[in-house]
Order: sequence, then C-alpha cells, then structure tokens
Amino acid sequence: MLVKMNSIVLLNLKETFGHYVFHKQRSHFMPLSLLAMIRLIPQNYHIKIIDQQFHQHWEPDLVHELKKNPLCVGITCPSQLYLPQVIHISQFIKKYSTTKIVVGGTATSFVDPKYFLDYGVDFVVKGEGELTFYELIKSFEGKIPLSKIKGICYKTGSKIKINPQRPFINLEKLPLFDYSLLDLKAYHNAISFETSRGCNMKCSFCHNLIRPGWRGLSSDKTVKWIEEISEKYEASELKIVDDNFTSDIYRFKRILKGVIQKKVAIPWWSQVGDDLIKNCDKEMISLLEKSKCKRISYGLQTGSPRLRTNVDRYIPLKDVFKFNRKLKKTNIKIKYTPIMCLPGETEQDLKLTLKTIFKLKKENPNAEIWFLGLFLPLPGTKAYSEIVQRGYQPHSTVKDFSRRYKTYLPIFSKVSNIPEKRLKFIYLLSHFFWPTEEIKLKDFPMLLLKTYKPIAMYRLKKQFFDKNMLECYFLEKGIDLLLKKEKSKLNDLFTK
Repeated sequence: MLVKMNSIVLLNLKETFGHYVFHKQRSHFMPLSLLAMIRLIPQNYHIKIIDQQFHQHWEPDLVHELKKNPLCVGITCPSQLYLPQVIHISQFIKKYSTTKIVVGGTATSFVDPKYFLDYGVDFVVKGEGELTFYELIKSFEGKIPLSKIKGICYKTGSKIKINPQRPFINLEKLPLFDYSLLDLKAYHNAISFETSRGCNMKCSFCHNLIRPGWRGLSSDKTVKWIEEISEKYEASELKIVDDNFTSDIYRFKRILKGVIQKKVAIPWWSQVGDDLIKNCDKEMISLLEKSKCKRISYGLQTGSPRLRTNVDRYIPLKDVFKFNRKLKKTNIKIKYTPIMCLPGETEQDLKLTLKTIFKLKKENPNAEIWFLGLFLPLPGTKAYSEIVQRGYQPHSTVKDFSRRYKTYLPIFSKVSNIPEKRLKFIYLLSHFFWPTEEIKLKDFPMLLLKTYKPIAMYRLKKQFFDKNMLECYFLEKGIDLLLKKEKSKLNDLFTK
C-alpha cells in the first residue's frame, strides 16, 4: 500500500537590483538558508526547491506544486530589498492556493513582521529556523499548538502575535545539509557550506549586532564534513558562507591543518575578519595556500580613519595594507568590500576610500573591488539610531522597502552633506571596478558599459566627478536596460 507523502515547497528569490547586472554570469550561490530550514525534516516528506536563479518560468512550476496541496511554501528573505518580491510572490500564491506561506531569512530579524503578515504571509520565522520550521510543520499537521512554538510571528484575527524568542541552536547537533535536493550541476558543483554563525566584530551597522554572539562547529566536525562533501558530492569549489570564518583564529588554523592532513583538495573561499589580518604570519600564509584557498573576502568598509572609528572598526589601515602586500606573493585573490554613505560620511571621507582602493590594487594585483556597496539602515543597530538622529525617516510603508539607490541617495545626501548627483555618479562609476574578464554578456547595453570602463576608472582614480550629467544619465539608462529583462515578471507592485 502506497502512503501519500506530505510535501513542502521552498522558493529561493533571485536578486533583481543593483550590481546584479554585472555578475549574473558568475556561478550562483546555493540557497543554503532553505536547506537549513529542512535540516530536521524527516525524509518521508517530499521537498521541492524552486530556485528563481535558474527557473525562468517559475510561475507554472510553482502552480504545478500548489496543485499538490503542500503543507506550506517557504520563502527566504535575505534583506529588506527583497520584501517587494516576497509580497509579490505571496499574493501570487494566494491566487491559486490556501496553503500556508512561511518566510524566514536575515531580514525577518529586523523588519517589522507587519510588513509580511499584512500582505499574504502567514508566518514569519525570526532567528534560526531549523527547529522552528520543524515545529511549524508539526503544527500544520495538528501535533503542536502555535502558541508553543518559539521564534514565530503570525496573526490571530487582526492582531499580530509574536511568540517568545528561540534560544540559539546547538550547531554540533545539526546534520549536514542535504545537497541531493539541488541540481548540483546548475551551481557548477560549487558547494555552499557553513561552519559558524555570527561574528566577533562589532561593526555598528551590521545585522549581527541585533542578536550578538558567535558560535562555530568544532574543528574536527568541520573537517569531517568538508571531507564528506568532497567524497559524496564531488565538489569543484567550497563556498564557506560564514559571516566571519576567522572569528576564532585558533579554530581556523586547526581546520586548515585538518583539511591539509586529510588531503582534501577542494578550492575554497570565505569572508574573513580582523583576526586574520592581525595574525597573518608565514605559517598562516602557508596554511592558506596548502589548503587550496582560492579567494578571501574582507570588509574594508571605508578608507577614512575617522569613519572607521565611527563604525567601530579599530584595526589600523596600515595593518590592512601590510596584509594585502603579503598576499601579493600568493595566488590567493582578496576581494575588498567598501561601503559608501556611511553615517557622517563627507566627500573627503569618500575620496579617502577611493584612494585606499587604488592603493590596495596597486600594491597587490590579486586585490579585487567589485563595487562600492550602499550602507543599508538596519533597525536595531547603532548606525541606524545615528542616522535617525541625523534626520533619516524610518520605513513607514511597504513602498519604502522597495527603494533602490535612486531613492536612498537623496536621503543620504542630506545625512552626509554630499550632493545627491555626485553620490549617484560615484556609485554608478564604482560598478566598473568589477573585473573586466567577469563581464561576459554580449548584449548592446553591456558592450557600451564595458567600453566605458577606462573612462570610469580614470574618473575614480583622479577623483574627477564634475561635468557628469550626460554620462550619469547614460550609465543609469544602460543599467536600467539590463535590469529590465530581469524585472519583467517581478515588477514592484507598489511603485505605481
């Protein structure tokens, strides 16, 4: 006798804004947050993952799954910029089904749940989702009352119910992610992996400040899982998605030594923090190379010493330059991630950041900067409180969450006293830091943008931003043309 399996549908959203147009040909990240949600779900459930990065026709695929009457649809929301997409998809689902919609992800920790629950979402998961999602599934089956589930928000009538916060989960007790649920070839067998959560740094704008605390797997278990991934999934690359892989520098070294000892030859990359900068001696360089480190990413934030202190980044820039020069002698690429529009930033601060970028690139050909990221205000952080004091108006409608640089920059020009047009022009120019070899698209707008790169680099290096109105207009139009294709079926419902 065949037993009908309960089904769960999970949806990974596609980035459709900002710098996405410049790197959509790169290998995509696996939806690790969705794999995390189902880590504790028994195997007698049918799990269907729809990844918008590859499913160009995701609507009929989703409707097909909804006809099977799944227990729920789970959606991940990595930041507030994805909120309009979450709402768009939730309302799309409600046209075809009454199935429950569950939203988790980083954004749910700082976005008021009303912005989800008032627009079609049934449950918001705040914090880590493994145990919470498991209990929600049991609740949908009538086995656990909603009032007993920690870490969820939902509506009872017209009122929003916010259950008590769930304590941090013990990472050691979780099983390895089930990568068999994904088409690994679609990701070029580049496996995303997590060894820790949180960060030991205290950057004033970071989401980790909302609920601080760093936790990591033991070095032994980390090495064991990396070895298993290598053997079972034939990984071509390991993308370690920790916020800061080097928060515990001694654990980090033990992991590298273990990987080398086990002869696990998977090229890997991850984001690192100040601990690696301060402890990068000859032994560490040797461990990085022998363990097949391919690329590391480091949050530069700003080249202004004054602003670095303001955002609680106290490591001197001279230490960063020293570290950068050490990596020059290796084949390890380092990606620096600077930010513009930080609270209190002046034009001189921004120019110091650009000067720092060009110095890093000059001293180390392996140094990469992909673009100048925009500071995003996250409620609950020190930086958010600071810009509110400076006149920033918090979000009050869903439309506010659909802001891109076009509407953020006027706000930050008032906060930072940098003219809006100049901010916009510098932001657009910064996208040309992207390595030329990575830009492989052949459509006409991209060819024009690629041809413009030498001019953009000249302007950024010489800090010549005057007489830019015509250039700024065509840059914006070129990027908008590329984005138009990606947004054709995900138009913001709230911009009309």
